[in-house]
Amino acid sequence: YTLPERRSIRFAILDQGAVRASPEPTAAEIEAEYRANAQRYAASETRRLSQVIAGSREAAQRIATAARSGSLAGAAQASGLQAASVTATSQSDYATGTNAATAQAVFAASEGAVVGPNQVALGWIVVKVEDVTSQPARTLAQATPEIATQLRDRKRREALDDLYN
Repeated sequence: YTLPERRSIRFAILDQGAVRASPEPTAAEIEAEYRANAQRYAASETRRLSQVIAGSREAAQRIATAARSGSLAGAAQASGLQAASVTATSQSDYATGTNAATAQAVFAASEGAVVGPNQVALGWIVVKVEDVTSQPARTLAQATPEIATQLRDRKRREALDDLYN
């Protein structure tokens, strides 16, 4: 008991340099990744919207009429309400917050159009389509560089995990 305890610590530094170069992704792996995530490479459309929910159909109709000749925010403010901005990533996402009929009408409308009033769970909604952004579909050839990079990174992380374990 007269000698003090001694402890030693050894470190092993594991970083990306400790992993040998991972093999390049094959064409079959790239194609399988493309097919597994087809929705990511499909055509998509997002919309930036302004919307107001009124308690009655009459109030919503007044707001919609005023918004068609001016701004939705101004029409809502004149009725004592406030317009909210919404970015809908897809028609189904927007339908989750409203309903299928409203989402269908909003995604069928062109940029600048005022849709409504439509009945939703909280009352009557009036929506103005502020901006439409369309993303065209990407082919396998167009998506290959992005997928190859993702697969390389994934293989490198898996090799590092194996080395750690």
